[in-house]
Amino acid sequence: ESIYEQRSITLDFIYGDVEAGKLTLLDGQQRLTTLFLLYWYAAKKEKIEKQAYNFLKSFSYATRFSSRDFCKALVEEEINFCSEELSKEIENQAWYPFDWKNDPTIQSMLVMIDAINKKFKNIEHLWQYLSEKNLISFYFLPLEKMGLSDELYIKMNSRGKPLTDFEHFKAEFLEIIKAQSEPLYKEFSQKIDIDWTDILFPYRGENQIIDDKFMRYFKFISHILCYQNDIRPLEYNEFKLAKQLYAKENANSISNLEFLKSAFDCWHGIDIDAFFNSVFYTDSYECGKTKLYLKEGETTNLFFDCCNYHSEFANNGRNRLFSLNSILLFYAVVLYRQNITSITQQNFRRRIRIVRNLIENSQYEIREFDQYGNNQMQRLLNDVSEIILNGNIVTEDRGFNLLQKQEEQSKLAWLQSNSQYQEELFKLEDYDLLKGTISIVGLHSHQNFSKFINLFDNCDKKLISKALLCIGDYSQNLGWRTQLG
Repeated sequence: ESIYEQRSITLDFIYGDVEAGKLTLLDGQQRLTTLFLLYWYAAKKEKIEKQAYNFLKSFSYATRFSSRDFCKALVEEEINFCSEELSKEIENQAWYPFDWKNDPTIQSMLVMIDAINKKFKNIEHLWQYLSEKNLISFYFLPLEKMGLSDELYIKMNSRGKPLTDFEHFKAEFLEIIKAQSEPLYKEFSQKIDIDWTDILFPYRGENQIIDDKFMRYFKFISHILCYQNDIRPLEYNEFKLAKQLYAKENANSISNLEFLKSAFDCWHGIDIDAFFNSVFYTDSYECGKTKLYLKEGETTNLFFDCCNYHSEFANNGRNRLFSLNSILLFYAVVLYRQNITSITQQNFRRRIRIVRNLIENSQYEIREFDQYGNNQMQRLLNDVSEIILNGNIVTEDRGFNLLQKQEEQSKLAWLQSNSQYQEELFKLEDYDLLKGTISIVGLHSHQNFSKFINLFDNCDKKLISKALLCIGDYSQNLGWRTQLG
């Protein structure tokens, strides 16, 4: 008994319409036919009372009357199980007409009966295990209310494969949209299959599919909406996210769908790699761009990194492969792409630098929730929105590091009357030792910008640190912490 309990199995999804208690299959025919034959074999071989297996008469074929009659005859008629090949014994029965040899469904079923007999002929109490132990189960996706049956049937049969998990998600997601808006349903259906596939196709994996890329970007946008709407927990799977954010039960569902649509549409028709290369750099200073300080595996193409790593974790779930820092920076870029007609390229380049500076210097502020359980990411996203959309650095509310916010405001004010030194300031900001914060140099004398770089490019940094300690207190106060070096 323990052997059978250990060998229980789930046979994936079956799909179909249910009407008046009757299931019509779209996919799963072969598996359910095999299950029908296994139950039939156990019942007949062990001479189970007819009343116990009478439910097998409910299994039938609608495609050919001969297949339908064969299934009915199997249940009603008796065989002796005296032959090694049960198929031959069945074909020799008086109730088996000669022309059934031309029915491919019946012939396939006979082959399966022989295979079942070979596998289970020495197994005792098979009927008991099947009927009492729940050894075999399926996942079931009902499609009767979705209006997608014909479309899915065509797709599955044209590929010769069952639906993937992504297609299962897409079917449920589109049903959620259809329940609210027929125009939105038609628009999303087309965009998922055509426009958004075009966006993701260059980033397809070795298996030539983009399903996982789509789902990671979908989760990224959905998690942003979760933070903004203060919805917890945030690590929902895609099915729960779809229902919680985009179903009509959510008062903001339509605006959430519009935001999701815009977040995909904003990448359509552009060279995404070229766009990110025009905004960010990683090596020597490049005028007009912002430096990124990348960790191993990261690239300047935040869209690519998001599609590959968002919601993926390392070290037993402790480390995000697409970090909160990356989420905030990428959100800033997505906001610009969504509002590209109202934000000039020049303003965006200045504002994304401010966001970079704040992210790099808010080590203790960037987290999902603060020590009191408040939604810290919501505050941080609000800070990003104000900067990207309006050019405002909000200091009243908690969010990014307050000292760094004040420094960014000082830089903006200083540049109003010292615009000729803008590139020198940006080059100083991008220096690897500073990563955006220049308080150790200050704004009082622009000559010190290049002097600092020249000094630290040609020195033993450890000796400089020791020398500075001999001269005086050069510490920086970071909240209740003090930083040296």
